[in-house]
Amino acid sequence: CSQYSWVLTNMRVIKLPALIEEQVEYFVLTPPPPTVKLKVACGVIGLNDKLVLSFANISKSKEVEKKFINFLVEQGIPVKLTT
Repeated sequence: CSQYSWVLTNMRVIKLPALIEEQVEYFVLTPPPPTVKLKVACGVIGLNDKLVLSFANISKSKEVEKKFINFLVEQGIPVKLTT
């Protein structure tokens, strides 16, 4: 079993004025860069019904991301992956 150290930056749900909100589909939050000790970083930000997760990873494994996405899918949460 591998152990991971990672950091999560959560900006929560962003509220915009109505005139601006109808012009913005979603936000992307770039997480802090990973380091030798914290190999995986994740940024989280939401707007309306969208939650965007951005991962940065310098490890050879993508297991953290896979487990996180699988958890969301198992909870019945629709997931769209982009790179």
